[in-house]
Amino acid sequence: MFIGRERELEALNKLYDSNKFEFMVIYGRRRVGKTALINQFIQDKNAIYFMGMESNAKQNLENFSKSILEYRTGIETDGSFHSFQAALEYVFKLSEQERLILAIDEYPYVARSPSRTRILPFLASANGRTRRSISACRKLWSNAVSCSHINTSTSTSLLNPDSPKGA
Repeated sequence: MFIGRERELEALNKLYDSNKFEFMVIYGRRRVGKTALINQFIQDKNAIYFMGMESNAKQNLENFSKSILEYRTGIETDGSFHSFQAALEYVFKLSEQERLILAIDEYPYVARSPSRTRILPFLASANGRTRRSISACRKLWSNAVSCSHINTSTSTSLLNPDSPKGA
């Protein structure tokens, strides 16, 4: 059962309903419901969900590829893209055909992989390439790109960092 977080879900749905590319960062302390919020939000939407693992870049790429290909085909596969960039390009092509959410959970595990990927700048540069996808990345650095974000540490949504809390 999912209780609360109506304001956060409303904010996510508002971005989802826009007619442009949106990039959302969800951050907060451990064990406050970030993953539950993401899962509740994507429940009835076309979404690719990928959880980064405390592993290596190769394993994360294989898992990311599996998430993408299973979304596309509906069947488990052992196939893999040759790079994160190739995987993201494929996701962007999919998003040209339908509104699509790419949810990357536990992004720091992906970012600190030994062969450090450049997913965040690639997503940030996607604005001109696609209008229909939204990325909900959990636990990203909030100052990494100019984007909307939700702080799950409190019940306050911080969609505008300059607005007073609770506004």
